[in-house]
Amino acid sequence: MPSRLPHRSCAANYATFAVAVALGALCIVLFYLSHFFNVLNIEQLALRADAITNGRYYQLVTAHFIHTNSWHLLLNMGGLAITYLLFYEHLRLVRTLFAIAFCTVGLSICLLAFTDITWYAGLSGTLHGLFTFALVFDLQSRRVSSYALAGIGLAKLFYEQMGGSTADTAALIDVNVAVDGHLYGAICGFIAGLIISASVSIQTNQFNRRK
Repeated sequence: MPSRLPHRSCAANYATFAVAVALGALCIVLFYLSHFFNVLNIEQLALRADAITNGRYYQLVTAHFIHTNSWHLLLNMGGLAITYLLFYEHLRLVRTLFAIAFCTVGLSICLLAFTDITWYAGLSGTLHGLFTFALVFDLQSRRVSSYALAGIGLAKLFYEQMGGSTADTAALIDVNVAVDGHLYGAICGFIAGLIISASVSIQTNQFNRRK
């Protein structure tokens, strides 16, 4: 069976790690600024449909990096760590930055356009997108573990959409679990993965023609 260990330069691995650390650090800093130092108002940063209509477009981005309480933050930091450990061979610097940007803004637009969610905060939707984005590339290896991860991801989304209980998690993080955020995040990640995969394929074909 092919190994999951990547064959990449140290610089590439450090760059990937730096992105993951920076993303986690951003969430932690914003959490402390909003919950302990009261420098930021979480209501001003969360995604609110009424605020967007009044021109606060920055919420399309900021909502994904703030959290309601420490459990909410810890759960998402754990999700970030797991996603990195599973897929860091695919999370290269430029494509990862693209995926994060695409999933945050794309998810916000989907939530406003296709759901009745009026308030949203947290990194979980973006993490579902990043997971799915990396999975697009991982599936190309045709490893059994890749298919297993895809199956687990689909089962989780299906369970949530079919009304699977999220009450315990909601009580823990002091906010309803936005299962539609997970679904649309995964969809955005899948689209981002197809875009990058197609771009890589085109560049490879052009390179081969020049030979």
